[in-house]
Amino acid sequence: MKRATSVAASASFSTVAAKFGAISTGTKTSDTFTDVLGGKIVVDGSAYTGTANESVYFTVKTAPTAAGSVAGLSMTFKEGVLGTTNTVTATGTGATETFTLANGVKVVVTLGASDTLTAYTSGEMSEIAVVAASSAYVKGKDYTYTAQDLRAGIIRIKEDGAIKGGDTVLVSASIPEKEYINISMFDAGDIKGRFLYNADNNNGPNYVVEGWSVKIKPSGDLSGLIGKDFGTYKIELEFLDDSMNHPDFPMARCTMVGYPSDDKSTTSSYKPQY
Repeated sequence: MKRATSVAASASFSTVAAKFGAISTGTKTSDTFTDVLGGKIVVDGSAYTGTANESVYFTVKTAPTAAGSVAGLSMTFKEGVLGTTNTVTATGTGATETFTLANGVKVVVTLGASDTLTAYTSGEMSEIAVVAASSAYVKGKDYTYTAQDLRAGIIRIKEDGAIKGGDTVLVSASIPEKEYINISMFDAGDIKGRFLYNADNNNGPNYVVEGWSVKIKPSGDLSGLIGKDFGTYKIELEFLDDSMNHPDFPMARCTMVGYPSDDKSTTSSYKPQY
């Protein structure tokens, strides 16, 4: 399964302490952080090279030495929880500085004439959420299915996944080369042929019923196909005369073959007393 349109990589501020400023929206959702001292930090994740979502943690280690200039600014970045913390320092003296991280994410600092940034103290840190570019959805995360689901063409969308209502989803599937048995049900008015009924009762005698020429036709509707109990479907049997081939039993023969509790078999004509 994949998206109808690929989604580009992106980055946004997810955690910034209120004492430092506020997260706002620039060209993308939550991509701009405005410091209480006026400076702006914009994050751009469009060039992110990773294949999985990631968090980037940062601090303003040293504030600019003067308002309106990035000179003296240094920041720390750690890519992922287990990443190594790296310190980068502004190389220019103008109002703008761009830091490009190893994973391709860009952090741009812009200062107005009277703006600067607040330096973080020990233990303080902010977080950037980076989302990898994607075209395919992930089984188990965005959707799921079982072998039984697939037999019926069912794919289940996970509520906490990336697929939302109204999304266009592209699904590819392959069908193995195999001959499946298909049965057209209940479309024959009647069927004519031989009939054999071999009883297997838990109580009482067991009979074998043989019909030489029998018509079978449906009677009533199929009910209870899906439910807790077995489905039921009534059929009518009409035993036809076959005296020419079976003069002793022209319609049918019913033979008692024994009881569930004994090991002996008995062959005889139908006995009304049973």
